[in-house]
Amino acid sequence: LELSTALNPIRSSTVRSVGRSVHFQPTVVPHSHSASFQTATLSCYCHSHSTTFRKSFFVIPFVKKDPSILFPLPRFLGTVTMDYTMEDTQNSAPEALEATKLNSAPQRNDSQSVTKRLQAELMQLMLSPSPGISAFPDADGNLTSWTATISGPNETPYEGLTFKLSFAFPNNYPYSPPTVLFKTPIYHPNVDFSGRICLDILKDKWSAVYNVQSVLLSLQSLLGEPNNASPLNAQAAELWDTNQEEYKRHVLARHRDVEDI
Repeated sequence: LELSTALNPIRSSTVRSVGRSVHFQPTVVPHSHSASFQTATLSCYCHSHSTTFRKSFFVIPFVKKDPSILFPLPRFLGTVTMDYTMEDTQNSAPEALEATKLNSAPQRNDSQSVTKRLQAELMQLMLSPSPGISAFPDADGNLTSWTATISGPNETPYEGLTFKLSFAFPNNYPYSPPTVLFKTPIYHPNVDFSGRICLDILKDKWSAVYNVQSVLLSLQSLLGEPNNASPLNAQAAELWDTNQEEYKRHVLARHRDVEDI
């Protein structure tokens, strides 16, 4: 936290984070004082479901007797403390997953940097393609909206099938994950009937080091290795474990050719 402008005269302040904003609640001391802040400590308190970070600041007063000189007072006025908490949402219900906020990630809003990043990713996909995956921006010229395809892995119920997906990139990508949906109807434990996907790297485990290619490879792997401990389609999860033949019949019945989507 950087405080470059002196606050109204204060003895101590409490800083509380609400979303992306910070509020100061000063108490009054003589108006001849101005305050500067220096980082003092950063501590972390870990609990089973949340992590609270606390950052403290020394409040050091100065008396300005001359425009060019600041004379420090001989006493310490207190601290400023900021707390913020991040909940662990891994394996949450679908509604909770949709509400996850990546508070720990740097927040940027620079369309030019997003464009450059996506252009670089597109070039990588074209120059170093991976078998069974492809992705391109949509034909309308909007670089933040892509269409991708993945082929079903060999020796799985999805072998020989192709699936179309949509990517929608936020304005702070890659610091927040893209929204990825299956457009081809798919029968899978971790995909619901609207095409929404339960995959940790698209939620709370997202990192800026991931890209379109790594997401597609992860989804391709998910087809052959579903996470049945956190299903969106409970019937599919049960059939995967108990009856692979019946499972494949459901896969083929639900699938549509990419050209028909």
